[in-house]
Amino acid sequence: MMNQNENSSFDEKHQHICETSYTGKVKLSEQQIYGLVAFDITVLLINLVLNTLVIVYMLCSKSLHKIGYKLIFCLSVSDICLALIAQTLFAIMLIKYPDTTNCDFELSVQFFAILFTHTSGYTIALIGFDRYARIRFLNQYAEKITHKRVNAALITICALSLLQAGLYVVGTEFNFFKGAKRIAVIVDVLIALLVLLLYLLTIRAIKRGNQKPVVKSAAMQSINKSMIKVASKILLTVLLFYIPYVIISFLHTILIKRLNSKTQQILEFLLICSFIFTYCNSFVNAAIFLGVNTTAQRYFKHIFKSSEESTSSEGDTITISDETRL
Repeated sequence: MMNQNENSSFDEKHQHICETSYTGKVKLSEQQIYGLVAFDITVLLINLVLNTLVIVYMLCSKSLHKIGYKLIFCLSVSDICLALIAQTLFAIMLIKYPDTTNCDFELSVQFFAILFTHTSGYTIALIGFDRYARIRFLNQYAEKITHKRVNAALITICALSLLQAGLYVVGTEFNFFKGAKRIAVIVDVLIALLVLLLYLLTIRAIKRGNQKPVVKSAAMQSINKSMIKVASKILLTVLLFYIPYVIISFLHTILIKRLNSKTQQILEFLLICSFIFTYCNSFVNAAIFLGVNTTAQRYFKHIFKSSEESTSSEGDTITISDETRL
């Protein structure tokens, strides 16, 4: 009897200290859980389709020697990993453990979600810097932005993302999750501001260049317009998907203990929604690339047309052979 009480108290203590980003899911209703699962799976499927198209185009067109395309390729790889690993585990967690806490599973979901969302976020910032450097340095761009430096930056991005994902795990294991989360939210705010700054600088540099009394070729003017369009859309996605997450996370951190149970449930639901909302940025980035890059559009149109012609010719062959047999 004594042993049972000791084991029971140990389990309760362990469960109490096992605090993760998803601890509040136990307060959600069944309808809210189903809604989150449907939202997550929808985003997952769109993410996979669009980022797979980007990767296929990059590999088939052999564009990875271009630094800008190399960064977009890395972003798509990170986003696909987010879908296949983090989003899949997230859906399984909500289905299998909707009203209970499985510490190890939640830690795994949290680790991969933070790892890949931050890898993607840092890569978006790096893409912003690359576009700014292309305008800022012009003829010196090739000397300053080399593949070696980009590779070093990508390795740094992966290391920083691992550190941030590990910070949450350490916070849970050593019972200072709230402190770890506060640090992480501050870092997320800084990342969001950095991305906004880089893309604003890019747009500003392009507009300033366009105002200079220098005769530019039609091709150069077209490139500048395209870069402004892409930079503006990425800015919009950051505002739409990252800023709500940062605001809700901040509010959750400082207010959750002061609210009544009904308001807590709403805030927990909004917090988990904001996680999935950041996942939406993964497929929107791919959609922006495919929507703006006319070469990629022509490539897939050609593939689709060739496939249709092949199917049509096969149909004609079958019809002729049928007539011959008759």
